[in-house]
Amino acid sequence: MDLRLGGQSVVRVAFDAGVTLLTDSGYEVRIEAAATLSSEDGTWEVTPGAPTPAMTRMIELFGAEILSARASVAGTLSIHLAGGRSLIVEPDDHFEAWTMAGPGGALVVCMPAGELALWRTSDG
Repeated sequence: MDLRLGGQSVVRVAFDAGVTLLTDSGYEVRIEAAATLSSEDGTWEVTPGAPTPAMTRMIELFGAEILSARASVAGTLSIHLAGGRSLIVEPDDHFEAWTMAGPGGALVVCMPAGELALWRTSDG
């Protein structure tokens, strides 16, 4: 499923018990499970809520253009960004691994075990 984030830029990267990316069009991607960040320089494991070297690499996503963002039928989130970077979040067996919220109430949630729950905006 195309999450329609292509062409948007990351304008905020925030850390707490999860990792949140905000786009210039008001979309928010929240990651609450382990993720993999890859670039031409290497691959890093992102562990929300835990200080790791990957946090520095996540901050470098600030200002990056999102080329595409997709959710697979199995619940895997794949975000590809300019500069050869990608962020992959696999579903979690017990928790919601990630969510994407957009303007007007659009919401996609990766439920435990990867099922996707969708709420659409009133305009489709």
